[in-house]
Amino acid sequence: MPQTSSSGFHDAHPPMDVTLCRKVEGSLEQTSIDPQVLGPEDASNSCQPAKKRQNRRKGKQSENAEPLKRSRRRGRLEMMPGMNLDVLFYIFGFLHPMDILNLARTTKSFRQLLMRKSSAFIWKTSCKQIDGLPDCPPDLTEPQYVNLVFDPHCHRCGKVAPTIHWRLRLRYCPACRKQCLGDSKFCAAPVFFHPQAIPGEFIDRRRRRVYLVVRDTARVLHEEFKQVPVLERDAFIKRKYRQVAEIAEHAAKCEVWHRGVTEARKFELEDVRAERAEASVSSYLVSI
Repeated sequence: MPQTSSSGFHDAHPPMDVTLCRKVEGSLEQTSIDPQVLGPEDASNSCQPAKKRQNRRKGKQSENAEPLKRSRRRGRLEMMPGMNLDVLFYIFGFLHPMDILNLARTTKSFRQLLMRKSSAFIWKTSCKQIDGLPDCPPDLTEPQYVNLVFDPHCHRCGKVAPTIHWRLRLRYCPACRKQCLGDSKFCAAPVFFHPQAIPGEFIDRRRRRVYLVVRDTARVLHEEFKQVPVLERDAFIKRKYRQVAEIAEHAAKCEVWHRGVTEARKFELEDVRAERAEASVSSYLVSI
């Protein structure tokens, strides 16, 4: 007879046994579990193998991941152009002239600020810190003068050129010197007839004294001379003579100053070498 539940109704379906599969020593063993213990989902998935858990640990990078690169700090000086001008001018007064020139080459803001005619006092204040340096000549601006004195690069190719042609207001490396300088005897008028009307340098070459001038400057003077009326050419040549004499006078002062700086630097290096040699000898004697 069919079984009667405690509520008095007959069960439509008798209780079913759920068969589970488990692996025992390489074989499958069937076990019966009451379906009331398992939920509907557990009963349906009881025979499926368990899934492996995925390792989701955070903070670990994969083997192929590239190491993080530290970002460089940039823009440390970007706020300086926006500072108070009085503060900036006070700071610039303690800088070396070459430092101000390098600062003017960094950004457009600094270039516009330092290359104004009204900012000439900054360059003059900085140049006064250099002992014995002659004042800026009238034929050059302060940035041009600082570039000539302190920037050790050729004005044509950019290579290192320690030689300064003070009377020419230029720095040339040996290769550019051969290309840009020429004998005044091979230049057109008026340089051919009046070589002292253009800045130049005397050198001894093949048992004769040669007056070297910049070829481009000689061409410019030639074109300018042709446009001058005939009656005014003598006054034009005399005016050029006075300008060249002023340049030569200032160049002589610069040569004396530069010679003194070079000798002082030479003695300083000799003292440093002597101190190093003495320190090495004393350390060797102590080790013995």
